[in-house]
This record gives sequence, C-alpha cells and structure tokens, in this order.
Amino acid sequence: MKKTMLFAGVAVLLMPAFLLAGCASTTSRCLPGALEISPGSAVPGSAVTISSEPTACDLQIANGTIYGYTLVAEAHGDDPVDLGSTPVNSDGSFSSAVLIPEDFPSGNATLLVTGSAFDDCVLGDSCAAYSAALRIR
Repeated sequence: MKKTMLFAGVAVLLMPAFLLAGCASTTSRCLPGALEISPGSAVPGSAVTISSEPTACDLQIANGTIYGYTLVAEAHGDDPVDLGSTPVNSDGSFSSAVLIPEDFPSGNATLLVTGSAFDDCVLGDSCAAYSAALRIR
C-alpha cells in the first residue's frame, strides 16, 4: 500500500513537468526587441524618443523597412493619431523622436508600432501588439 501511495505521489508531482513540456513550441519565433519610450510621460507639444535594441535573433529585415507609429488615447473614444514612421536597421534596432500633438488628451495612452513581425499573427502564435504605455500630462 505504501509503495502504491508513493508511486501515485511521485506521478502527481511529475505530471506538471510532462504537461508543460507538451506546451513548448518546436519552432522558436523571432520577434523584435522590447520597445522603449523616453520619457515615459509627456505633455502635448513635446517630443518622446521611441527605440528598440537589436534583437537576439535574425529578423531578416530588408533594407528600406519602415515601422509606423500610432498613438491611441486609452480613456477617450478619439481616433488613433499617426505619429509618422522610422527606418529599421537590419538588426531590428531603431530610434526616433516623435512629437505629441498639441491637442492630444491627457491620460494614459498606448504607442503602437506597425510593420514588425508582431503584425504577422498566425493561428497558434501570440498576437501581442508591439506597443508601449505612455502617460500624457
């Protein structure tokens, strides 16, 4: 009886490891580096810098690739605002300053970057947006 209980206990302890191993993807997805906005808060009419470090993988970014910027107010029903675009280096890095429009409402906002590998959502992949939070004062 003790051996059966011991076996059952070990099986219960090991089961999560086997289940998690089944969740691991057999292919790794190369995605852009973390998005940074500096400063993290701004007043309308001021500039913020949007950047990303080189990726740890090869994104195979072609010369001339451009990422677009869109600013979205979270608490308002306002339309998204186009903040322009920036060229991307072949290693996935980029950096550019953008101007917050004078009439942009105060509060929490999200800056979205389009044109990256995050835009290529396929069934079974994470569909997280390439974005960062920004506080408008």
